[in-house]
Amino acid sequence: MELDRTRFEIRLARTSEEVQAAQRLRYRVFVEEMGAPAADADHDLRLELDAFDPHFDHLILIDRFAATE
Repeated sequence: MELDRTRFEIRLARTSEEVQAAQRLRYRVFVEEMGAPAADADHDLRLELDAFDPHFDHLILIDRFAATE
């Protein structure tokens, strides 16, 4: 499978906002959809957090057309 480079961008998160977007996605998938316990989660902000977040990069995939569809 080949990546459609006009639609998708794969890279490391560059800003705290991008990291938080990844943590929101983790919250939706793991906490809301799969029912995983999330002791470190920020339930008010709907962020799934863990002790590794400050030490590792977050790989993100950006769908450039998602907002327009």
